Amino acid sequence: MADRMPWLEGVLNSVRAERERQEVLKAGRRDSYSDDERMFAVMRMLVEEVGEVTRILLVEQRLTNDRNDKELRKKLSQMAALAGAWIEALDEIVMDE
Repeated sequence: MADRMPWLEGVLNSVRAERERQEVLKAGRRDSYSDDERMFAVMRMLVEEVGEVTRILLVEQRLTNDRNDKELRKKLSQMAALAGAWIEALDEIVMDE
């Protein structure tokens, strides 16, 4: 499968690096969320990133005709990493039950 998707390794490496960055940032905080609060916290961050991608596409690229693909890729990696964090949280909840 990897031979048919040579780009996949680079994408997953970006997402993994972003997820690790998020964990480092999280380690500096002392949040103690309930399961529901944790789900909403991740969802809020994910929606924020969707808004930032929308801003890049609609405002920066469309209105100024200035493509910023590097920033767009960074934001998309953040979104994917947050989706991964949400999956992690769900898996931890299921394991705790």
